[in-house]
Amino acid sequence: DRIRIFDELYLHQERNAQILAQVKNHRSFKDITQIWFDPAVMQHHQGQDSTYETWLADLGPRGIRLLTPEKFHEIDGRMRVHDKLLLNGAQQPYLICHPRTTWFQWEMTKGYRMRQRHDGTFHSDEPIDENNHLVKALTYLIVGRYGIADRPTTTRQKPKRQVPAYLSAFRRPAQFSGMGGEPVRR
Repeated sequence: DRIRIFDELYLHQERNAQILAQVKNHRSFKDITQIWFDPAVMQHHQGQDSTYETWLADLGPRGIRLLTPEKFHEIDGRMRVHDKLLLNGAQQPYLICHPRTTWFQWEMTKGYRMRQRHDGTFHSDEPIDENNHLVKALTYLIVGRYGIADRPTTTRQKPKRQVPAYLSAFRRPAQFSGMGGEPVRR
């Protein structure tokens, strides 16, 4: 059970109809049986049909299934993609990419990354929300096809702010000496 990525369409600032035309004119269109969408494509914008409705009207009669996963937390999607990027029991990769998928490979190796501090440590466990269009498309496919991660997600806790050492002496609670009831700093 593997995922093979043979090609990609990486379009910027194109209208819905233009993107649909590109897909229909693509050399692999005749082989497409299903398309996975971001759950946000169900939304209507400025009184227009949603992206899903537009594509369904055109591609539905051709027998192409348009699918969108149930909404899920982003961390669940990242964990599921991570699971599928690991080697399977036969030490074979689940994900295989054709060399012509240059934008996808760039996103996976350089574009989609975590925010780092100057010392090289990671700022948080959330990636920067940019350069991730194809990674998100892969996430919707994997979550839609395999469900969310097998393991439970970690509950995120707000990081605790630490008082700088030069201020900590002034923030210690006052303690009483016991004789006169006057607070004494120790």
